[in-house]
Amino acid sequence: MAQVNLPNVDGLTTLDQVKNALGIVNKNLTWLLNNLDTRNINELNAEVIIAESITAGKLAADSVQTENLQAGAITTEKIDAGAVTADKITVGELSAITANLGKMTAGEIFGAYIASREAAYPRAELKSSGDVFAAFYDANNYIAVESDYSGVPSLNFFQGGTLKGRLDNLSSIMEMVGLGGLILSASGGDLELNASGVVKVLNWSKLYNDTTNRTLQQDLDSIDSNIVALSSLYDDLNARVTALEGP
Repeated sequence: MAQVNLPNVDGLTTLDQVKNALGIVNKNLTWLLNNLDTRNINELNAEVIIAESITAGKLAADSVQTENLQAGAITTEKIDAGAVTADKITVGELSAITANLGKMTAGEIFGAYIASREAAYPRAELKSSGDVFAAFYDANNYIAVESDYSGVPSLNFFQGGTLKGRLDNLSSIMEMVGLGGLILSASGGDLELNASGVVKVLNWSKLYNDTTNRTLQQDLDSIDSNIVALSSLYDDLNARVTALEGP
């Protein structure tokens, strides 16, 4: 930047000296008015800037740094819609943001807790550990996906805060476990058990006829007793026939 050298007016004693100094000042002022630009300005107070006279197109790249901005100087009404794009944002944490985010159509979220409702039921929850997904009727009645049930995922059913059932493949095959009981019901059709192998039960005493209030083992024992009785009767009758026929 060109230097402006103002004359020293101290010690001027003649009119010609004063006129000469005034001419030098006038020359310098004329030069400044004709050549003034950003390179000639070291400091400019906001009070002398006309509103909206400085636009984004007038600012050089990286000319405005955050450390030069006064706290609260930039408010939302001063930012044009669409002026701030994703490639212009770099943040380490957004924990201070509480807002309606509208519709999110892309991106990735890690380590988050997401709930469909806040402090109310029914609701669904998504977490990064433990029961990674759960659907609640209320705080004590819900189903949850447990990510690590002895090394396998498990779908757990809770009633009254107590685990009532589980679906898992802990034994390398699908397991359905009812804690306190398990009902398989088919409405309007048959209940079929199809296996490429066999259908296993612990024993016949575990198959119970709800109509006769008897187990299959009881019925088999009754049939066996009748067969024994008939066999004994047959032997007795056969002996009588032999006796009557004589030698």
